[in-house]
Amino acid sequence: MVKAMTARRILILFQLFLRRRWLVGGLVLCAVPGLRAGDNQSSLALDVQPIFDSYCVQCHMLEAPQADLVLEEGEAYSNLVGVKSTQSSQLRVHAGSPEKSYLIDKLRGTQVRGGGFGSGMPLSEGSYRPLAQQDIQTIVNWITGGAQDN
Repeated sequence: MVKAMTARRILILFQLFLRRRWLVGGLVLCAVPGLRAGDNQSSLALDVQPIFDSYCVQCHMLEAPQADLVLEEGEAYSNLVGVKSTQSSQLRVHAGSPEKSYLIDKLRGTQVRGGGFGSGMPLSEGSYRPLAQQDIQTIVNWITGGAQDN
């Protein structure tokens, strides 16, 4: 009986120890930006710019920007965030609102819904070739997170 009681007591103490560690660990994750579980924030420099570099910069470069849009590193933020589109009444990127951002309409091929025209983006050999859904979601996450210049 004494051994059973001691084993049970040890089990309860161990469970309390684990709960306390879980609680402290959870508080630390919540307190440190970028370490939160399920954090869907995207960084312009680390996550979004590589997408632009791979699919967009060949047409939207400083030397000859299509639609007066430059997406090269160091230029993309000031050409996107809070800037009115040349093809729509929408902003290219409306910080915090991907549904109000013409860039997302262009990437999804729904630019007409956004009051725009032309082809969806990006183009490949003159035809609309949608980005992978994961890439679009990365850009959506960046915009949802406030479209920071980070």
